[in-house]
Amino acid sequence: LQKKNPPPGGPLGPPPLFAPPKKKGKGEHRGRAAPGGDPTPTNQLVHNHHPPRMPHRTVNSHHPTRPKNPTERLPTPEPAPTEPPISFSYVKLEGSESNVFRYEMELSPDGTLEVAIDDAAQGRHVRKRADSPLPDERRAELLRLFDEASFSSLVTEDEGRPRRNEWREIRISALAHGRPNTVVVRNREEPAALSALRDALEDFGRNELGLWAFAVDRDTLVSGAEEDFERAERLHDEREVLPGNLYNAVRIYDSCIARLETLDPRPELFDIASAARSAAAKELDARVEALNWRAEHAANMKDWAEAAAALRDLAEVVPDRSDPRNEAARRRLLDAESRIGRK
Repeated sequence: LQKKNPPPGGPLGPPPLFAPPKKKGKGEHRGRAAPGGDPTPTNQLVHNHHPPRMPHRTVNSHHPTRPKNPTERLPTPEPAPTEPPISFSYVKLEGSESNVFRYEMELSPDGTLEVAIDDAAQGRHVRKRADSPLPDERRAELLRLFDEASFSSLVTEDEGRPRRNEWREIRISALAHGRPNTVVVRNREEPAALSALRDALEDFGRNELGLWAFAVDRDTLVSGAEEDFERAERLHDEREVLPGNLYNAVRIYDSCIARLETLDPRPELFDIASAARSAAAKELDARVEALNWRAEHAANMKDWAEAAAALRDLAEVVPDRSDPRNEAARRRLLDAESRIGRK
C-alpha cells in the first residue's frame, strides 16, 4: 500500500485564508523593510518617533469666500439700504356730543402723501392719495418743517383731563434724519411749536392734494360748482374759436368736480360734470395726438417748416407752459426752427 501525504496544515486541515491581525502595542507598529536591507521580522516591534503627516491642502481649497481661480473677483456686497429723509403720520381727533371729526395725513417711506378727512356733522368724507411720490425738494420742505419745530426734542406725551362730553387728541409720529419720535397731546393745550407744525402740515396737504374745498361750507361749494360748469360748457361750445378753449374747458370741469367731491351726498351735478369732463379730455387727447403725428411725419420728410407749424399749433392747443405736452412741443419747435433752410 502506498502512503498518502498528510493534508497541508496537519490533521486539522488547511490554515484559514484570512488570519486575524495580531494586536499591536501602544505607540508601536510592525517594522518595515529598510532600503536595500532585509525586512524586520513581523514579531519585532519598532517604536514610532515621527507624528503622522496631515493631508496636503492647497491655499484656496474649500475656502468659503476665496475664489478658486486667482483671477476671479469676489462679488461686490450690496450697499445697505438708506433711511428715508422724512416719513410721518399725523392724526387729529376731535369729538363732542354733536360731531366727530378726524383728520389723518401720512407720508410713506417712498414719499407718497395721503390724506383722509371725516366730518360726521357735515356728512363729508375725503380720501386723497398722490398719484406719484413727492419730489426730493418737496420732501426736503417737509423735513425743514419738522426741524423748525425741533420735533425730536418735544415732550413725548402730555395728557390732561377732558372737558365734559369733549375729547381732543393730537398724535404725530415721524422718522426724521433717521431719528424716530412720537408726540401725543390729549385734552390739553398743545405747545406752540407743535401747533405751528400741524398748521403747516395741513396747508401742505391742501396745496399738494387740492383739499382747499373742505374748508368751505356746502352751499358755497355748490354755488361755485354751478358757475364753473356753465363756464366750462361755454368754452367747450367755443372750442373751434380759439385753440386753447378745449384745454381750458377741461381745467374748469376739474374745478367744478373738486368743489363737489367732498360733499356727502354729492349733488347730481357731480356726475354730469364728470361725464362732460371725460368727453372733453378724450377730444383734447385726440387733437394732441393728431398734431404730434403731423409734426413727426413732416420731420421724417425733412419738411422742417411744416413740422414747426404743427408744433406751434400744438403749443396753442395746450397753452399752459407748465404742462409737459407744452414743454415738449416748445423744445421740439426750437430744434425744427434751427433746421429750416439747411440743405
